[in-house]
Amino acid sequence: MTRGPLPDDLWQLVMSRSPVGMTIADAAGDLVLVNDAFCRMLGRSHDDLVSTNYVTFTHPDDLADSQAQFARVADGGLDDYRLRKRYVRADGTDVWVDLSVALVRDGDGRPEYVFSQVVDVTAQHDDQLALARATARAEHERLVGDAILDTVDVGLTLLDGDGAIERMNDRYRAFLALAHPDGDLTSTDPGLTFAADGTTPLSVAGLPSVRAIAGEEFDDYRIWVGDDPLTRRAVSVSARSVRDSEGRPVARALAMVDITVLLTALHLQANFANTVSHELRTPLTSIVGHLEMVAEGEVDLPEALTKPLAVVRRNAHRLLHLVGDILDENHLRTGSVALDRQDVDIDALVAEAIESAGPAATQHCLTIEADLAGTDRCFVDAERLRRVLDNLIGNAIKYSDDGGRITVSCEQRLARGHRTVLITVADDGIGIDRDDLARIRSPFFRGQQARARHSPGLGLGLGIVDAIVRAHGGLLHIDSAPGTGTRARVEVPADPLGRPAADGVGG
Repeated sequence: MTRGPLPDDLWQLVMSRSPVGMTIADAAGDLVLVNDAFCRMLGRSHDDLVSTNYVTFTHPDDLADSQAQFARVADGGLDDYRLRKRYVRADGTDVWVDLSVALVRDGDGRPEYVFSQVVDVTAQHDDQLALARATARAEHERLVGDAILDTVDVGLTLLDGDGAIERMNDRYRAFLALAHPDGDLTSTDPGLTFAADGTTPLSVAGLPSVRAIAGEEFDDYRIWVGDDPLTRRAVSVSARSVRDSEGRPVARALAMVDITVLLTALHLQANFANTVSHELRTPLTSIVGHLEMVAEGEVDLPEALTKPLAVVRRNAHRLLHLVGDILDENHLRTGSVALDRQDVDIDALVAEAIESAGPAATQHCLTIEADLAGTDRCFVDAERLRRVLDNLIGNAIKYSDDGGRITVSCEQRLARGHRTVLITVADDGIGIDRDDLARIRSPFFRGQQARARHSPGLGLGLGIVDAIVRAHGGLLHIDSAPGTGTRARVEVPADPLGRPAADGVGG
């Protein structure tokens, strides 16, 4: 059954109830009918809008395009169109609308009315504009970030959760190119990458990227990249985890700093120190040997020469000790000295060190107390561990005021089936400044207190102690503050590597 046109009252009902703005205009663009939704959209009344041409509330910047489209419909050349434009509300503000226009013809097919549906899309337009601005800002920041990353003289990269390279700057890419001249810049292939000695090929497990992927965070991990002597570089690598708001690691950041000049200088310094020390040690050993012969009475000397020769002997021994410190520091820092591990009575070793330090302590009216818990025999290098004790006890004596007290304790611990021995040297002396505490293990560094007291030494002792302890696979902890004394703790494995402690052994 064919239905006729909708009655006028039904059109009125549809328009009045519709949440979408609706208008009917004649061919000239004058409004004939508007609904409530359209009135609310423009903040105008029916009386203000009816018989008003749409031109009066169209935004000036959108008027030309709107008139051109409407003219085509009014002329009958176009039956409908859709346009996003702006209207101006009664209060002068803009409203963005999505306008759909359709031509209504009379019985003869001539254009009679123009029917419009108008949807307020201001919020959507504002959101799109804000998104576009945010996107443009993000792109600008990305370009600025890339420019900064490629300007700094540090290689930077970001690895995703699977270890793939997510982002890297030109400097990092250049380091990778040295290790991978074939162009395969993968993050888990060692390529031409070497350990700090510059000759030992780096394993996959030793790669900074692989260590970072495994969750490690580290600083100053030194490696060499490349094998061409003219272009290879030494780099110091640091790694940090990037975590989400819940603290879960989602990426790894690595930084590479070129330290080729530094390592080359250190190598030259070590070679120079080695050469000079060896050249000095030979004549000094001869001098000390002949002085010992004199001191033991093998040579008769006038009484007037005995005291001056004792001074010469004492200073010759001191000079020989300083030369030995320089050699030991170089050897231990480069890892060129192998430890001679043997079963050692640690309590006896500590007792011997305390006994040897007795005369120096007595000279300064210091008391040295021993707290030995009956430690079992340990698998260590006795000579070098004695060197550690001599240095720590010597420092405690050197930086304690007359009448002070020094305590040397030794105990053993058991963790995960492996024994460690903990040796502690504590004093109530002058202590160490906070700024100096972070640098006291550096070669040739002497703190403010040492300089103020004019204490003799080259500043190598604690560096040698730290190197010996690390060579044993142990740790050196130093706690101190001015006026509160110093506590040095040395903890080293007590058993041969890989051998668990016997049941029931521990402290």
